[in-house]
Amino acid sequence: MGTYIDLLASSSLFGSLHADIYQNEQENSVDLHHEDVQESPVDLSHQQLTINSTSSQQEDEVLMQSTSVETKQTGRLKWHIFVAYLRAGAGIVVGFLLVTLVSAAQQGAFIFSSWWLAAWNDDESYRHNIPNNCTSSQQNNTIWDMTDAEWNHYRNRRFYIYCGIVLISILITLFRTVVIELMFCCFQVFGVVALVAWLHPWSIIPALISTGGLFYVRYRFAQTSRDLKRLEGTTRSPVYSHLTSTIDGLQVVRSYRAEHEWLAKFQAHLDDNTRVNHLIIAINRWAAIRFDWVALIFISLITLLAMVLRVTDYHHFSPAQIALILSYSLSLMALLQWAIRQSVVIETEMTSVERVLDYCSLDQESPAQVPLDLRPPPSWPSHGQRDTIEQLGVHQ
Repeated sequence: MGTYIDLLASSSLFGSLHADIYQNEQENSVDLHHEDVQESPVDLSHQQLTINSTSSQQEDEVLMQSTSVETKQTGRLKWHIFVAYLRAGAGIVVGFLLVTLVSAAQQGAFIFSSWWLAAWNDDESYRHNIPNNCTSSQQNNTIWDMTDAEWNHYRNRRFYIYCGIVLISILITLFRTVVIELMFCCFQVFGVVALVAWLHPWSIIPALISTGGLFYVRYRFAQTSRDLKRLEGTTRSPVYSHLTSTIDGLQVVRSYRAEHEWLAKFQAHLDDNTRVNHLIIAINRWAAIRFDWVALIFISLITLLAMVLRVTDYHHFSPAQIALILSYSLSLMALLQWAIRQSVVIETEMTSVERVLDYCSLDQESPAQVPLDLRPPPSWPSHGQRDTIEQLGVHQ
């Protein structure tokens, strides 16, 4: 889907066919013109004026169409677009370091707590052999026996914990953007991969296979989604511009009784934009089905390898470790799919930044008034001249 000029530029066969048709039309018009000249030589000047006026009108229409068509970029996004976007925000260094440190600390604490829980669950002998580790019930009235100093210390400690929770919630609320979600997903994926590879090294093989499949689907998905988003932007602008011009000139449209014509133009612009939106929804569903198939293959391979290693008693593979690996494998596929989707969404949405930068780089229009040093004198024009060359007049 594109413009007529793009079709001429991309297809040489269509361009040659168009040139042949235009040449045949010109030859036929020349033959008819010679016959008319032989029949009525008096109307020669009138025909020449008509042909010249028609050709000039056609040239003006083509020029207006070529200047009104909006251009769009093609191919991958350039890195300077991302740099310009980051510079417009908090800055490149500060924003990147803040998101990286917060994501790494959160994911490290989460992975360590899960590993410690699995290790503590396997160490049953140590827990039951030492009586001090056994659980006993007793009545605890510590809160009633506290002094004022102990109560103030307890209250301040709880207050700081609650302040930290509130601060984290505020940060999450303020900085919940697509970029931060992508960074969290990437750190979660790296942490889960490191833990699963440490517990089950053979899982690296299906992980590499599934990762290759996911990135191949991502390449196809990102390329199509990026081009469709650019096309959606170019087809959305005529809808708003046509609606605005119609509202501004509503009296003129009604005076010429062109309501149906303008409504048909608006519906045509709206149909073009709706087609592109439908294709965007279709490509998203296409990618979701492929991602689910890759995740199913990965989980199946991980389960088979875990069963084989458990039967062969490889490195005393415990059931708790198998459960931990399967649990993290499921979360790994979900996180990896989400990270890939967020990366595609970022690349797709950055096309709007690309359009803004293109608009900012356009040449400025000439001023409405000519500068004072370039204006002609008030007496201009002081004299004039009219030349008549090869004019033929007919009076009836």
